[in-house]
Amino acid sequence: MKVKTKLFPKSVTSDSLDGIDKSLLALVLRNPIAIWVSCGEPFLSPKALQKAEKVEKQNWLKKDKILADLDTMKHKMRLLKGRRVAACQPAAMVPNKSPVQPVVVEGGWTEQTQEEIKLMELIRHTETHLSAVQEPQAKRNSPVETTRIALGQSSLYQQPNAKRVWIYLNGGRPEDGTYAWGKTISELLNDCSFRLKMVRPATTLYTPDGEPIHSWDDIERDMVICVSTGHGFITQ
Repeated sequence: MKVKTKLFPKSVTSDSLDGIDKSLLALVLRNPIAIWVSCGEPFLSPKALQKAEKVEKQNWLKKDKILADLDTMKHKMRLLKGRRVAACQPAAMVPNKSPVQPVVVEGGWTEQTQEEIKLMELIRHTETHLSAVQEPQAKRNSPVETTRIALGQSSLYQQPNAKRVWIYLNGGRPEDGTYAWGKTISELLNDCSFRLKMVRPATTLYTPDGEPIHSWDDIERDMVICVSTGHGFITQ
C-alpha cells in the first residue's frame, strides 16, 4: 500500500500530528519505518558509516601489528647489543696510509655488528611505515572525519568530550570487539559491560600488550582496549 507523502508535512511537530489522517498514522505505527534523526549535523548514510568504521578497524589492527613487530625488533636489538658488550671482543689495529691516523681501530665490542646495522635499518623502515598508517590526512578524508568537521562547524551541535574506543573481551580477539564511549573510566566500564553483554561488570582495562590502564589520561580516542571483569590479562 502506497502512502501519499503530501499528506505528511516535511517537518513533523507535536502540533502538526493533529492534521494527519488517523488511519494512515495507525498504518505507520503498525509497520514502523526507519528514520534518521539529526541534531543539526549533515546526513551520513549507514553504509558510508559502516564502511568508514570497517576501514578504521582495519587501520587499528594494522597499527597494532606494526607496534608489536617494532617491540619485537627492538627487543632483539637489545639482546644483540647485550651479547656484543658481554663478549668483550678486542678490537683489531689496522694500518692506515693516512698520516693523520696511521692506525685504524676496527671491530671490538664497541662497534655494531652487521646484524645490528641491518636490524636498525628495518626498525627505521617499520617506523616510517607506522607514521604513514597514522597519517592524520587519512582520517580527514574518511566519511566519519568529514562529518566530525561538519559537526564542529555547526552552531546547532557541540562536539562532546566523550572518547570513543574499540573494546574486546579479555582472552578474545580484537577483531571480535565493538565500539564504546565514555567521559570517565567508570562511565566507559559501564558502557563496556553493556556493549559486550558481559555477565559480570567490567572492572579492569588493559592495552593490547597487557598493560593495565589506571588513568583516564592514558586513554586516547580510537584506542584498542582489552576489557576484563577483574582477571589478569589473557591473550590468545
